[in-house]
Amino acid sequence: MSEQPEGAPAGEDRDFAQKVRGLISSFGQLVRVTALHSVENLAVVEPLRATMEGLTSLASGPEGLSLRIQEEGIFANGKALRFTSAHFATMKDFIDLLTKKGIAKISFPATPDEAALKAFLQALHGSPKGDPEVVLRSIRSGLPEAVRAAVALMSPKELEHETARLKVQISAEKVPVLVYTKVFVLLDACVEAFRCGEYPARGMGRLQRAVQELVAHLAKDADPFQFVLARTRLGGDYLRHHPVRVAALAILAGMKMGLDRLRLSDLGVSALFHALGRSFLPSDLQDRPGALSKEEHALIARHPALAVKALLGTPKPTESLMTRIVVAFEYNRDANGYPAIPGDRRLHLFSRIVAACDAWDAMSTPRPWRKALAPTEAFAALQEGGGKRWDPIVLKALLQAVRVYPPGMAVRLTSGERSRVLRSSSLPSEWDRPWVLLEADADGKPLSGIVALRDDPVRKVASVIDEPLPPAVAGEPPPPPPEPAAEPGAV
Repeated sequence: MSEQPEGAPAGEDRDFAQKVRGLISSFGQLVRVTALHSVENLAVVEPLRATMEGLTSLASGPEGLSLRIQEEGIFANGKALRFTSAHFATMKDFIDLLTKKGIAKISFPATPDEAALKAFLQALHGSPKGDPEVVLRSIRSGLPEAVRAAVALMSPKELEHETARLKVQISAEKVPVLVYTKVFVLLDACVEAFRCGEYPARGMGRLQRAVQELVAHLAKDADPFQFVLARTRLGGDYLRHHPVRVAALAILAGMKMGLDRLRLSDLGVSALFHALGRSFLPSDLQDRPGALSKEEHALIARHPALAVKALLGTPKPTESLMTRIVVAFEYNRDANGYPAIPGDRRLHLFSRIVAACDAWDAMSTPRPWRKALAPTEAFAALQEGGGKRWDPIVLKALLQAVRVYPPGMAVRLTSGERSRVLRSSSLPSEWDRPWVLLEADADGKPLSGIVALRDDPVRKVASVIDEPLPPAVAGEPPPPPPEPAAEPGAV
């Protein structure tokens, strides 16, 4: 087996790998010696010195050092190690030792002192033989609290749960954020142009292509996007995020209703501009907690006409544009028949879809004058208006599509435990009982385990835990695109 395979990173990574191999060699020797002698014996001095030297070099960085066993190999800080035949026996002994003790991962968040390392070795050798899970529990119980903070141990099952959590976080944060941000930024630019009295022909074309990309990704995997939608509801700036969320929800509902991709794209763009007229109104008027006067209500009621006027500024009207104009004018028709529509003409399908999605997002988002409705309350309000203000067929499609607690969302259970959603149901009766990965108890102590809350008669989701949004999604200017990352390789 070659020391440095072709294509593997060189320089700093090669030095890192060499240091880790040296640490494993000295650590393995230290474990073997302390199995025969007391940790205070003179025979322990040299391997202890070499091990401490290796840990000082490797665990002093911001990431610390983690050694993970996987498929009879060792990963150091997530990087696979390659071993020559000379090192292979040492590596195999090290893996066998940790496996017998029920340890799948050992981490050093910071450099432990000699006393902590000696305490770990004593607990390691003082553990009983038998079931690895029982052995690991014995080792942990024998470690003082200060040592547990310096030497963290993880069982194979705990490692599996950690891997599942990381996969959920990655899927929930990567592509959806980029696509959402693209639509968000392009829409912002178009709205600003409309406010300045210009028709953004080029910007509209770019936005149309971004919505087509959004449709493609939603058709492939909608759950990660629903995570981003749910997170933005907690981040404020309602007037800017609301149209993007409504567009995504409308596309999801349209998919459930069998619309093809061309119509879904038109629906998405129409939804983005459904409340364009509101951008011409004073923002303090729309976010004011107190009651509005009759004059202020009348001013807000003008927003459909303001949207139509702005959209009619194009020199080249198209069928798609006319659809956007119709949706912007009639989607918000209330029980009193405003805005007035001639005759008994039924609202456009897109208007009915946008109306339901607009209502759902508005009810589910906190505003300055009220808290967000609980999912079951929002569902009941929509059902009550079904057949009157909202199309019941559209409501059914929307409620099948929406994920109140999408995978990746951090939630607090009624028991106080912090968890992360792994899988959720489209059934309203099971919205607050998804599959979750436990992370910590009510006191903040780490937990592990996967729980199907629908089978738990006591626990359910109590609230969403507010976590920081990526800057661009939070409304800040997007950072410049990063340099292409190198393919991960063995070191």
